[in-house]
Formats: sequence, structure tokens, C-alpha cells
Amino acid sequence: MPTGAERTETLQYLQDTAPQNPDVRHELEAGLATRVYGPYLGRMLDYGAGRIMDGTLSHNSVISALVIAAKLYQAADQDYATQENTLTDEELATHQTNVLNGDIVPVSEEQAVSYGNSVAQVERADNVFYDQPDEVQAALAEINYGAFFGPQTMASAARTLDRRGVNKLVSTPKEDMEAMPHLTVSNWAIGQTLAGIYRNVSRLIRSPRIRVIDIGSGQGATLAAITNSLSSEEVDNKPVLSITGVEVTKGFYDDLSNFTETDQGASSLGLRPVRYRPEDGTSISEPGTITTINADAVQALKNLDTLGDPNQLTVITANYSLHRLGRRKKMEILDFISQTPNVIFLIGDLAQNTSEVNRRYFNLGVNGPLNAGNLYLRELFESFGFDVARLDTERPDSLDPRLAKRLASDDKLKDGHLWIAHRGALTAGALNLMAA
Repeated sequence: MPTGAERTETLQYLQDTAPQNPDVRHELEAGLATRVYGPYLGRMLDYGAGRIMDGTLSHNSVISALVIAAKLYQAADQDYATQENTLTDEELATHQTNVLNGDIVPVSEEQAVSYGNSVAQVERADNVFYDQPDEVQAALAEINYGAFFGPQTMASAARTLDRRGVNKLVSTPKEDMEAMPHLTVSNWAIGQTLAGIYRNVSRLIRSPRIRVIDIGSGQGATLAAITNSLSSEEVDNKPVLSITGVEVTKGFYDDLSNFTETDQGASSLGLRPVRYRPEDGTSISEPGTITTINADAVQALKNLDTLGDPNQLTVITANYSLHRLGRRKKMEILDFISQTPNVIFLIGDLAQNTSEVNRRYFNLGVNGPLNAGNLYLRELFESFGFDVARLDTERPDSLDPRLAKRLASDDKLKDGHLWIAHRGALTAGALNLMAA
């Protein structure tokens, strides 16, 4: 824990990097003074200053990201203070220590962030991020995840493969929050659905092509589920395949690339690992490759070829990563990707910060107030001409009905969802939706 003098030096350093904005130090100090979120912002300040010094992030993007975080923490802190039951100073100190150590220990239901205040966190962040430049949102993600998130709070590729038994996934008790089991549930739902797409497309057309773009790949858990599921499919007319993982956080990107370079599932599919470098002039989705990109989603997708190949299906996946993007960035992604003829989105995520683990842990931690959520994701898909499946009445033929039921039944107090949106002549047959 930095001393007061060290924190003062960090604040002065950050202010000195933004002389054109004299309010920077004031906003950061106000965020540091919040009862609940001050220690988290303190670690983010230190991490952000380090990324400026080592040249990883620009000082403008870091300063803007930290000021946004400070403002969102101040608002969330004020909301929590209005609740009837809140953590005592001693209880709060224990919770803050758990968050700083990455230990998921939920507070009591009575002292959790209320349902209304949880939704307010999402709505506020979505509004704040709406007009922010891409590099600022990318910097905030790098600072947030780089400073805090580790094996306890991420579903790694290895853990996903260790937990592939569906019976265990659908029966994980709610109090078992180690490694975020709901992430693994939707990872395998995405993997199973893609396996069905792979099989069905091979029957629909003579020369099928599938490219998968995974947004916010983290350490590779979703890709692990995808490659494991696809490599288990035996088809005569194998689609030409490419898989791309997009990750903005440098530490996660290194883990992701290391995973793709050693993944047996990718190897059995005949996919060559590639670390994308813009200077090479190569495609981000070269057929026969599993490519990793250290970039934000919009930046990466702008390098995607959108030419209208009627035999090509583009599948965009994201598991608990899209909630970090505001509406404008989601709209940019949909607007760009809609230029391609056949597109399926498979999105596992929260909508409004109201799950038990969010209200009792993350919303009183570093992440909750910074989540833009997905309150209007269905409406956004539909506004761009996508059909959106309703898992309570229909499911892809390859998705285990128990997983579909669990995801469909996740109401506002569970807040775990799978959005399946599709547009194009090939997509309905590829999904082959059937009655739930």
C-alpha cells in the first residue's frame, strides 16, 4: 500500500502530465476520498501512472480514464450511502482487502448494493462512455483489468477445459463463486452453439467458410471452449475456418497468445497460430489461422474484410466483455459488421449489474460502477436488422437444453444471459433453431 507521500507524488505526476486541465487533481482526490471506492482508485492511479512511464498508454488516455473512474466512483459512493443498511467501517475494510487481493467473498445480502442502485451504476456508466474516444475506454479497461483481475476473477482457458462437464456446470451451487462459474456456463454454451453452426453449414453449402471473431478474449477461456467443441465435430465437408481473439489488456493478451500457440484443439483443427501485427499487412482472419490481436474491438474489426462472399459466415463471440463498451461503440460494431452478408452474434454477458455476485461483491468493488452493461442490447440488434432468439422458447439444435434453460431462466436477480442474434441467408439454417 503506497504511503501518503507516495500517493501525493503520483497525484502530482498525473496533474503535471495534464497541465491544460487544472481540475484533474481535484477530481482524483475527490475519488480517493470516497468511503467505498477510494482504495481501488488509488491502485488504478499507481497502475495508470506506471503505464504512462513505460509508454504502454498515452498520458491523455490515462488521465481521461482515471477522471471518469473517479466521477463514477463518487456517484456510486453517494448512492450506497443513502441505503438503509451499509457496511460498517470494519466490514468495509475487510471487503476492500478482499477486493484488493482478488478474493471473491460476498458481503451479506442486507448490506449489498440495492437493485435500484445497481441498475443506476450501469445507466450512469453507459451515458458517460457514450461520447468517449475509443482510446479512453481502452485505457480504462487496461487499467481496470490490469491492476485487479487475476485467476480468481477470470475463467482461464485451462479452467474452462477442466470444467467442461455439463452436469457440473448446470449444478454449480450459487455460493461457489470461485473462478466465476457463470462465465464457464456461457463459454460452453457459445462453444456448443458454434459446433452446431460448423456442422450445419457443412451440409448447407458446397464450399463453406467460417470466420470467428472473439471480442475481449481475456486469457482464452471462450476460445478454449470453441476449439474444443469444433475439434470434436466429425464432418465430411469441413468448412474453411479462421478464429481470431481480440484482447486490449496487455497481460491478458500475452496469456491469450501463449494459449493459442499450445492449444491442442486449435492444432487438431489445423489452425496455425499468428500474433497479428499491422505492419505485416496480413488479414486479421486469414483462413487456416488462429490469430490474436492486442487492440480494442472497434479498432480490430475495422481491419476485417467485409466483402460479400455468399459462402462465408462471420460469427462474433463475446463472453462477459461487451458490458465494458458503451452504446456508441456497440453501434459502431453493428454498423460495420452489418456490411457482411451472413453474421451471427453469440454474446454471453450481464445486462444490468443485478446478479448476486455483482450486488454483493463487484458493485462494491472496482468493477461495478465502471460497467456500461447491456440494458438495450436486444433493441440495438433489432435496429440493425438482426433477428434475436428467445431461449425461453427456442434454442440452437446443438445447445444442451439444460444450459439453454439455465441461461433463459436467468432473471434480473441472476443477470446472466446469452444473446443469439443473426442476419443473412445462411444464418437461420446454420443455427437450426428448435423449440426449447
